[in-house]
Amino acid sequence: MTNVKELIDGVAADVNDIMAKDFTFTHTSDVPQVDDSNLTYESGQNKRGEEINTCVLFVDIRNSVALKARVKQKRWGGFIQLLRNL
Repeated sequence: MTNVKELIDGVAADVNDIMAKDFTFTHTSDVPQVDDSNLTYESGQNKRGEEINTCVLFVDIRNSVALKARVKQKRWGGFIQLLRNL
């Protein structure tokens, strides 16, 4: 098992590598997959990535667990679907 110091040292090495290397980006309209040839992950090499325009809606529903327990599953699903269609 990795101890905390080794974990922190590994993260620090990754951050240093990211800061030391150049990045090039291509624009895409599709969400890239992990095996996309335009993405690189190797340490010690310049990085390639893809840029995509996105929009994210984050909804924080207070006490949503308790609310879900009080309503029927179908009604809850309809509520969530309504949020997704905003």
